[in-house]
Amino acid sequence: MSKIQVAYVRTEYVGHNFHHSMMAMDNTDLMPNHISARSTSMGLVDARNRLTEYFLDETDATHIWWIDSDMGFAPDTPQRLLKHELDVVGARTYGNGTVIHDGLGGYVTKPYLVAYDLVQQDDGFIHYTAVEDIDDSEYKSSLVPISLNTNPAKSSDPEEEEEEEEEEELVLPNKTDIITEIHRNVDDEHTNLNLSPNLINEGEHSGANNLYQVAATGTGCLLISRHAMLEVRDEYGDCWFDQVSYPKRGSKKPMRISEDMSLCYRLTTVGIPIYVDMSIRTNHLKNVWVSHG
Repeated sequence: MSKIQVAYVRTEYVGHNFHHSMMAMDNTDLMPNHISARSTSMGLVDARNRLTEYFLDETDATHIWWIDSDMGFAPDTPQRLLKHELDVVGARTYGNGTVIHDGLGGYVTKPYLVAYDLVQQDDGFIHYTAVEDIDDSEYKSSLVPISLNTNPAKSSDPEEEEEEEEEEELVLPNKTDIITEIHRNVDDEHTNLNLSPNLINEGEHSGANNLYQVAATGTGCLLISRHAMLEVRDEYGDCWFDQVSYPKRGSKKPMRISEDMSLCYRLTTVGIPIYVDMSIRTNHLKNVWVSHG
């Protein structure tokens, strides 16, 4: 029988949309417990790792449902995610990105869909890119493996250190076919792998046509199976959310990616695909600057 462990990171405050949504949920035997960790953005990685460790070692739940404390959602959201019977599936979530300085000490902002694909640049460098920002011309016909530095802990044994040095750069498995088959439609019971920008305009009806495989998404509203988290633990240890970085490019300092995308990277390297159900709506509380247009 499935059982969901609800998990979120918070400060002293949560959004009213989150509170309202939680109060509206039917907390049946499916979701008997909630766990949370108090953290600022500086301690986010540790907070998420500790909650994951608690989920695996202290509960018998089959899934962990990550929901941010500034998200609003429908009462049946976790049940709809669970119905897909997938290891990792998220809802339709949005972030808010800065576009340009407004000249008044603020920024012009723009909402974006939190769903990412891997795009190869002209210099051969591959990076995670929001799907709505991808131009079809950016896709390349051949897959260049992506290698991210996971910064493993060093051993005191010189021989083991040498072995670990060789394993620092991890290659994304070709079997995911993220670049080469980006527009290939798959006719099966689960997914339509058409990750073109049309993903943004899908309807609100649940079903296979609204389920998409992505390279990464956020943990704003994300259901993950115990199996998936154990696979990452077996490969990397208890560092599910530790930030990984892109390979160094010339003299530039290696750029880190966020903790939730770092988890997605690890999930992909152990063969766990990531999906987003575009029919499951959420909202996301954000502070923005408003001004005369």
